Amino acid sequence: MLWSKLGPVFLPPSNAFPSTFIELRDIDIDSIASQKPLMSFRIDINSWVQHHAIPATHPHTVRTYPTPCALQPASHKRKRTALADMSPNRHGEPSPLATPSKRRREQEAFSVANDLDETPRAPYPAPYPASYTLPLQLEHFSRYEERTGGRGAEQGSARGSSATNSSSASGASWASQKRKRETSPQKALIERRHASYNILEGRLDNLKVKDTPKSVFDWAKRMQRVADRLGIIHRQQDTDIMRQELGTGDPDIDERLFRDLFDTSNTGPSAPTPSELREITDEAEDLDRTGGSEAAWNSGVHHPILTIARKYSPHRSHQSWRNVTTARIHPSELWSPQEKLPSKKVDFALALNISDELKETLQSANIALSQSDHAPIIRNPIAVSIETKMPNAGTVEGLLQVETWAAAQVALLRQLISRAETIIKPRPSDTPTRSSQELPTLPLILVEGHEWRFLLFRDNNDNKSATFYRNGITFGRTTSLLGCYQIIAGVQLLMEWAEMEYRPWMQEFILQPLVSGK
Repeated sequence: MLWSKLGPVFLPPSNAFPSTFIELRDIDIDSIASQKPLMSFRIDINSWVQHHAIPATHPHTVRTYPTPCALQPASHKRKRTALADMSPNRHGEPSPLATPSKRRREQEAFSVANDLDETPRAPYPAPYPASYTLPLQLEHFSRYEERTGGRGAEQGSARGSSATNSSSASGASWASQKRKRETSPQKALIERRHASYNILEGRLDNLKVKDTPKSVFDWAKRMQRVADRLGIIHRQQDTDIMRQELGTGDPDIDERLFRDLFDTSNTGPSAPTPSELREITDEAEDLDRTGGSEAAWNSGVHHPILTIARKYSPHRSHQSWRNVTTARIHPSELWSPQEKLPSKKVDFALALNISDELKETLQSANIALSQSDHAPIIRNPIAVSIETKMPNAGTVEGLLQVETWAAAQVALLRQLISRAETIIKPRPSDTPTRSSQELPTLPLILVEGHEWRFLLFRDNNDNKSATFYRNGITFGRTTSLLGCYQIIAGVQLLMEWAEMEYRPWMQEFILQPLVSGK
């Protein structure tokens, strides 16, 4: 150890240099730190170290370096290590693939390293993309698989096997793994207007009787009454407590509200109490504030309100609301094979209950009554389908999903009618065939956070086109008790149609012919 004006200076021991002597060029002891040139002289390092040995317990003991290369500046370029040298089982032994001279040098360095304390060093930083290899396979894989519609498993394993690529190659691979879509939802909706089974756009506002199919006009009229809060609550629940819960406190506004709110015909279904719906509005407000996921909205808001609507419906024993978030369109021929089908699903479906005996008959004939192979609905006809989205999470994509699902249902109904046609005995030539039978107009619901919107999908009965009334009618919101009562009334209206109109149609044109021919 040498001393200068700026403090102590430590010199490495002799075994850290390739030679015992080293020439210090034009410096003195005081200028070691300041690096000012003065003169030239030679120092015997070995003699100096032996004469000025520092005890091991000295607080300024200098750590030694195992090899001379440790004094060289660190290089940012690393040589590629041989596979044998990277083996975790070598434990510092020389490479078996090295030449004799190289093995000898490695053995000498290994012996020196075992005798000396090695200077601790930070690990060499890995290339940027390599640090994302493990999180990409484990943490981000499920989200990537969801975005790619189930195609993430093969790509995820490919990413794991290429973790040792260079940083540029890994970066390019990472860029190529971003979500890819053949076409945007908006473009897909437009392109379907020119497909072999083209889907036209319709609107439910400003309908004219002479220009609108009767089924569409009747649906719009009924759902608009719900949106306008006309007779949506049974008159037996017209109590002071109900008026206090639903009123605004303004006498003029409340007078107009309660004049039309309660059903005076005494034929409508009963409704839940305000306390039952208060839990739903509180949960919806909390999810909206905290940014709840779509699954949280489904389990905490949408499914409970559907359950309550079914609980107070006179048709509750004949129908069931099913969670079908995992149901896929099957067979895939029900829709264009050029489109990516796995993501075209819905969240809830109103299924008609049928007897176990009829299910066994259909199963023996390998007949499915829904456009999916999902077990809870494969032998139960679907009457109403619901797609849910988080607030502001993509209206166009939701429309594309329900449109695809409804188009697949139309294709299935046509197949079932054609199959039933082959079973029925021949009829006179002037009798219309069942394959030309007009299909029911299918009601749909798109839910975005609080807002519930009613839609319609109508096959035009020409085997080449349909009309999707995508603008819809907003008939309720979970932001208030009154909005929840509107949702309950609208859902119960759909359940009534499913039992009184859709089931008789299915029985006459599909179920009865198929079963009678077995």
